[in-house]
Amino acid sequence: MCDTGRTRHILLGAQLWQSAFSRLAGYEDTNDAGRLSVDPTMRQVVGGRATARTAASTSQMGKFETEVLTLPDNRTALANLSGKWIDRLRQRMPMKKLVLDVDSSVSETYGRQEGTAYNGHFGCMCYHPLFCFNQFGDVEFALLREGNVRSSDGGGRGVAGVVRGYPWKYTAAPASR
Repeated sequence: MCDTGRTRHILLGAQLWQSAFSRLAGYEDTNDAGRLSVDPTMRQVVGGRATARTAASTSQMGKFETEVLTLPDNRTALANLSGKWIDRLRQRMPMKKLVLDVDSSVSETYGRQEGTAYNGHFGCMCYHPLFCFNQFGDVEFALLREGNVRSSDGGGRGVAGVVRGYPWKYTAAPASR
Protein backbone atom coordinates (compact mmCIF):
# COMPACT_ATOMS: atom_id res chain seq x y z
CA MET A 1 0.00 0.00 0.00
CA CYS A 2 1.32 3.46 -0.77
CA ASP A 3 0.28 6.98 0.13
CA THR A 4 0.17 9.69 -2.50
CA GLY A 5 -1.04 12.96 -1.05
CA ARG A 6 -4.41 12.46 0.61
CA THR A 7 -5.37 9.38 -1.40
CA ARG A 8 -4.63 5.89 -0.09
CA HIS A 9 -4.27 3.27 -2.79
CA ILE A 10 -4.73 -0.41 -2.16
CA LEU A 11 -2.38 -2.92 -3.74
CA LEU A 12 -2.91 -3.61 -7.42
CA GLY A 13 -3.44 -7.32 -6.70
CA ALA A 14 -6.32 -6.47 -4.39
CA GLN A 15 -7.89 -4.29 -7.09
CA LEU A 16 -7.51 -7.13 -9.58
CA TRP A 17 -9.32 -9.47 -7.16
CA GLN A 18 -12.06 -6.90 -6.63
CA SER A 19 -12.45 -6.35 -10.36
CA ALA A 20 -12.56 -10.07 -11.18
CA PHE A 21 -14.92 -11.06 -8.37
CA SER A 22 -17.32 -8.20 -8.98
CA ARG A 23 -17.65 -9.42 -12.60
CA LEU A 24 -18.12 -12.99 -11.41
CA ALA A 25 -20.84 -11.74 -9.07
CA GLY A 26 -22.67 -10.25 -12.07
CA TYR A 27 -21.67 -6.58 -11.82
CA GLU A 28 -20.81 -5.52 -15.37
CA ASP A 29 -18.95 -2.28 -14.61
CA THR A 30 -17.47 -0.27 -11.74
CA ASN A 31 -20.67 1.67 -10.94
CA ASP A 32 -21.35 -0.55 -7.92
CA ALA A 33 -17.77 -0.55 -6.58
CA GLY A 34 -18.62 1.99 -3.86
CA ARG A 35 -21.36 -0.25 -2.48
CA LEU A 36 -19.21 -3.36 -2.91
CA SER A 37 -16.28 -1.69 -1.12
CA VAL A 38 -18.16 -2.05 2.19
CA ASP A 39 -19.68 -5.47 1.44
CA PRO A 40 -18.26 -7.94 4.01
CA THR A 41 -17.84 -10.76 1.48
CA MET A 42 -16.05 -8.55 -1.06
CA ARG A 43 -13.79 -7.18 1.68
CA GLN A 44 -12.76 -10.73 2.61
CA VAL A 45 -12.15 -11.67 -1.04
CA VAL A 46 -10.01 -8.57 -1.60
CA GLY A 47 -8.11 -9.16 1.64
CA GLY A 48 -5.38 -6.97 3.08
CA ARG A 49 -6.51 -3.64 4.49
CA ALA A 50 -9.99 -4.16 3.02
CA THR A 51 -10.81 -6.71 5.74
CA ALA A 52 -10.48 -4.00 8.41
CA ARG A 53 -11.57 -0.97 6.36
CA THR A 54 -13.03 -0.91 2.85
CA ALA A 55 -12.16 -2.22 -0.59
CA ALA A 56 -11.50 0.16 -3.51
CA SER A 57 -13.98 2.92 -4.27
CA THR A 58 -15.78 3.50 -7.55
CA SER A 59 -13.22 6.09 -8.67
CA GLN A 60 -10.26 3.85 -7.71
CA MET A 61 -11.73 0.89 -9.59
CA GLY A 62 -12.59 3.03 -12.62
CA LYS A 63 -9.04 4.36 -12.80
CA PHE A 64 -7.59 0.87 -12.26
CA GLU A 65 -9.68 -0.71 -15.05
CA THR A 66 -9.28 2.09 -17.60
CA GLU A 67 -5.70 3.23 -16.94
CA VAL A 68 -3.80 0.42 -15.22
CA LEU A 69 -5.26 -2.74 -16.77
CA THR A 70 -5.11 -1.27 -20.26
CA LEU A 71 -1.33 -0.71 -20.25
CA PRO A 72 0.24 -2.96 -22.92
CA ASP A 73 2.33 -4.99 -20.43
CA ASN A 74 -0.69 -5.55 -18.18
CA ARG A 75 -2.91 -6.59 -21.12
CA THR A 76 -0.27 -9.12 -22.17
CA ALA A 77 0.08 -10.43 -18.60
CA LEU A 78 -3.69 -10.83 -18.28
CA ALA A 79 -3.89 -12.61 -21.64
CA ASN A 80 -1.23 -15.08 -20.48
CA LEU A 81 -2.66 -15.61 -16.99
CA SER A 82 -4.82 -18.67 -17.68
CA GLY A 83 -1.92 -20.32 -19.54
CA LYS A 84 0.35 -19.83 -16.53
CA TRP A 85 -2.24 -21.46 -14.25
CA ILE A 86 -2.56 -24.38 -16.65
CA ASP A 87 1.25 -24.70 -16.81
CA ARG A 88 1.39 -25.01 -13.01
CA LEU A 89 -1.30 -27.69 -13.11
CA ARG A 90 0.54 -29.56 -15.90
CA GLN A 91 3.68 -29.70 -13.76
CA ARG A 92 1.71 -31.63 -11.14
CA MET A 93 -0.49 -33.66 -13.49
CA PRO A 94 1.19 -34.27 -16.88
CA MET A 95 -1.05 -34.92 -19.87
CA LYS A 96 -0.63 -37.60 -22.52
CA LYS A 97 -2.82 -35.99 -25.18
CA LEU A 98 -4.20 -32.59 -26.02
CA VAL A 99 -7.60 -31.80 -27.49
CA LEU A 100 -8.30 -28.15 -28.33
CA ASP A 101 -11.65 -26.55 -29.11
CA VAL A 102 -11.53 -23.07 -30.68
CA ASP A 103 -14.76 -21.05 -30.64
CA SER A 104 -15.64 -17.48 -31.46
CA SER A 105 -18.31 -15.62 -29.57
CA VAL A 106 -20.13 -12.30 -29.63
CA SER A 107 -19.83 -9.54 -27.07
CA GLU A 108 -22.43 -6.94 -27.97
CA THR A 109 -21.43 -3.31 -27.41
CA TYR A 110 -23.31 -0.07 -27.00
CA GLY A 111 -21.80 3.30 -27.80
CA ARG A 112 -18.52 3.89 -29.59
CA GLN A 113 -15.94 1.65 -27.91
CA GLU A 114 -12.64 1.30 -29.75
CA GLY A 115 -12.66 -1.82 -31.92
CA THR A 116 -16.38 -2.33 -31.91
CA ALA A 117 -17.90 -2.89 -35.34
CA TYR A 118 -21.05 -4.16 -36.96
CA ASN A 119 -21.04 -7.92 -37.52
CA GLY A 120 -23.56 -9.06 -40.12
CA HIS A 121 -23.61 -12.65 -38.83
CA PHE A 122 -24.64 -11.58 -35.34
CA GLY A 123 -26.59 -8.54 -36.56
CA CYS A 124 -25.19 -6.13 -33.98
CA MET A 125 -22.33 -3.84 -32.99
CA CYS A 126 -19.91 -6.04 -31.08
CA TYR A 127 -16.51 -7.42 -30.32
CA HIS A 128 -15.89 -10.90 -31.76
CA PRO A 129 -13.68 -12.67 -29.17
CA LEU A 130 -12.01 -16.00 -29.81
CA PHE A 131 -11.56 -18.68 -27.13
CA CYS A 132 -9.54 -21.89 -27.04
CA PHE A 133 -10.37 -24.58 -24.47
CA ASN A 134 -8.58 -27.85 -23.73
CA GLN A 135 -10.35 -31.15 -23.13
CA PHE A 136 -10.80 -30.28 -19.44
CA GLY A 137 -12.60 -27.01 -20.20
CA ASP A 138 -9.62 -24.86 -19.23
CA VAL A 139 -9.23 -21.64 -21.22
CA GLU A 140 -5.92 -21.99 -23.06
CA PHE A 141 -6.20 -18.54 -24.63
CA ALA A 142 -8.70 -15.78 -25.22
CA LEU A 143 -8.37 -13.10 -27.84
CA LEU A 144 -10.47 -9.93 -27.89
CA ARG A 145 -10.99 -9.04 -31.53
CA GLU A 146 -12.73 -6.31 -33.46
CA GLY A 147 -16.36 -6.99 -34.25
CA ASN A 148 -16.00 -7.36 -38.01
CA VAL A 149 -13.35 -10.12 -38.21
CA ARG A 150 -14.06 -13.62 -39.51
CA SER A 151 -14.63 -16.36 -36.96
CA SER A 152 -11.32 -18.08 -37.72
CA ASP A 153 -9.04 -14.99 -37.76
CA GLY A 154 -6.21 -15.37 -35.24
CA GLY A 155 -7.06 -18.93 -34.29
CA GLY A 156 -4.08 -20.52 -36.00
CA ARG A 157 -1.54 -18.30 -34.25
CA GLY A 158 -3.23 -18.86 -30.90
CA VAL A 159 -3.38 -22.64 -31.28
CA ALA A 160 0.25 -22.76 -32.45
CA GLY A 161 1.28 -20.85 -29.32
CA VAL A 162 -0.67 -23.22 -27.08
CA VAL A 163 0.82 -26.32 -28.73
CA ARG A 164 4.35 -24.88 -28.53
CA GLY A 165 3.84 -24.42 -24.80
CA TYR A 166 3.21 -28.10 -24.16
CA PRO A 167 6.25 -30.20 -23.16
CA TRP A 168 6.08 -32.86 -25.87
CA LYS A 169 6.83 -32.86 -29.57
CA TYR A 170 3.58 -32.34 -31.42
CA THR A 171 2.83 -34.32 -34.53
CA ALA A 172 -0.43 -33.54 -36.24
CA ALA A 173 -2.64 -36.52 -36.88
CA PRO A 174 -3.28 -37.11 -40.57
CA ALA A 175 -6.51 -35.56 -41.76
CA SER A 176 -9.26 -38.12 -42.21
CA ARG A 177 -10.66 -38.32 -45.72
